[in-house]
Amino acid sequence: MSLHPDALRGRRVLVMGLGSFGGGSGVARALVRRGAQVTVTDLRPIDQLDEARAELAGLPVEWRVGAHSEALFEQAEVVVVNPAVPAESPWLALARQHGCALTTDVNLALAACATVPAFAVTGTHGKSTCAALAAHLLGALPGRVVLAGNLGGSMLGSVGGLTPDDRLVVELSSFQTEVLDAPSGWPRVAALTCLRSDHLDRHHTLAEYAAAKRRILGFQDAQGTVLLPPNEPESLEWARAAHG
Repeated sequence: MSLHPDALRGRRVLVMGLGSFGGGSGVARALVRRGAQVTVTDLRPIDQLDEARAELAGLPVEWRVGAHSEALFEQAEVVVVNPAVPAESPWLALARQHGCALTTDVNLALAACATVPAFAVTGTHGKSTCAALAAHLLGALPGRVVLAGNLGGSMLGSVGGLTPDDRLVVELSSFQTEVLDAPSGWPRVAALTCLRSDHLDRHHTLAEYAAAKRRILGFQDAQGTVLLPPNEPESLEWARAAHG
């Protein structure tokens, strides 16, 4: 299971990549509020990061932008990796070489709300629609419903205060599922919308892309449920991999 964000209090955390939809700055803000010593690094220059600067204004965050450097990874204890950073990035290899623990916004969020019933959606098309519809339907029940994941913003920043009486609906991209580290039994319900050839510049082959998506099943147990579309070739592979 991933690091719990509360375990990062007082530790040196490097947020690697601020992204374009507020995820990096959001997780940096959430970690500062949990007592971490946060540095953010991004390849873009500071004049291209106005939104992130505004979101982190007034917070004790150290900025190292325009380039990454080895010194950042020498100093960091934990690196929160943006989903856009590929697994073969030499910077990640350097982080491991210097003994940094690697995690993500999603993995930190799931560790923080491990007991919250969750519905997780992945697929090539229709993820956002499916997740939004599920959140709308679940909203008729008592308790809170949080819709998060591959929708912009920080998931860690969204799940604070959730209890087992609430529900979490998560849209996950292949960039997020390929490094997913979830609590045992998570999610209670997983859904595949469809699978088509996509992101092969990142995953190289359709088989690797499909396997990255299918990792969402790897943490479920016999009580889990998987929802699969009919007449979808990938559904057979998911049915074989399902634990529930």
